[in-house]
Amino acid sequence: MKQVAPTIPQAPNLQALRQQLRVNAFSQVRSGAVVGSGFVLLDEALPQQGWSAGVTELLLSHPVTQELSLLLPALVGVQQQGRWGVLVNPPAIPYAPGLQGSGVDLSRLVIIREQNEPNAKDNAAWACEQLLQSQSCGVIVAWFDPRKLQTLRRLQLLAKAQNSLLFLCRPLSALRQSSVAQARIELQPQVDGLSLTIHKIQGEIRRPQLSLSWPRREKDGA
Repeated sequence: MKQVAPTIPQAPNLQALRQQLRVNAFSQVRSGAVVGSGFVLLDEALPQQGWSAGVTELLLSHPVTQELSLLLPALVGVQQQGRWGVLVNPPAIPYAPGLQGSGVDLSRLVIIREQNEPNAKDNAAWACEQLLQSQSCGVIVAWFDPRKLQTLRRLQLLAKAQNSLLFLCRPLSALRQSSVAQARIELQPQVDGLSLTIHKIQGEIRRPQLSLSWPRREKDGA
């Protein structure tokens, strides 16, 4: 993993962050309930032709960098509408120049990371709730496995109510558990992209399995 660039904010005070995100929240342009994924094949597979507001589970055998690459177009899209993007407890801090090269506005990106804390899962869930309630977060990508189904249900309701995208990166073993998330998608890394298996989604599934390749600009900037 490349060295962390100092331009990405880390571990902010959550109370201060919540207050900051609330400023001018009601005057901001709100995004629609659907955000394009940036991948034609994936948009065609999703019932509403893009990512829908609510919780989408991304299921992985182990955390990899590809899941964030998959979500960069959606992150850029919501930032362009004046909303924030937040990464909660990522396995590694992304490379700032690479994010900028993909169009990410670092001034509207916050990273909250406390992997080594004993209550990291509970803290991550609490952080997601606070961020959703701020009404300014368009997309949140969080890496943690909820302890209780009630926690996931609460996050799903909040994300829907605030018209926000919450991508929850969970271990593949979570497939053995029931889930109230609106979508569950398994990710398997490939040489130049990802293989996706749609295990659950609200609405018609047009293509339960597909492979995505990264645009050349992403590979060149890696």
